[in-house]
Amino acid sequence: MGGLAHLYGLPKTHKQELAMRTILSATGTYNFAVAQWLDDKLKLLSLNHHTISDTFSFAEEIREIPVNENDVLASYDVASLFTNVPLGEPFEILAEKAFTNNWFNKTHSLHQQVGRD
Repeated sequence: MGGLAHLYGLPKTHKQELAMRTILSATGTYNFAVAQWLDDKLKLLSLNHHTISDTFSFAEEIREIPVNENDVLASYDVASLFTNVPLGEPFEILAEKAFTNNWFNKTHSLHQQVGRD
């Protein structure tokens, strides 16, 4: 069995007042390997032409966009995004995509073992 999760904070250096970003590290916990496996499988369901994987990809992509003199680039600071996401609809969408025509099982070679009578 794995260890306990580790809770710590990182300072938000861009804030004038002292503030911490809470981090919960689950590395090495009993369910970490299952979470990694599930993340690896579900990630395939969310990738599309709107997905940007990291800051470098974003910078590369934005360089190719023509900018006019009156254009404005806006950036929004998202607070507590994951705690505010309703779970019902995303799970329905994932389940519909994953199990339509047995896509998930065929893609990842997950075959149900049937016992002999």
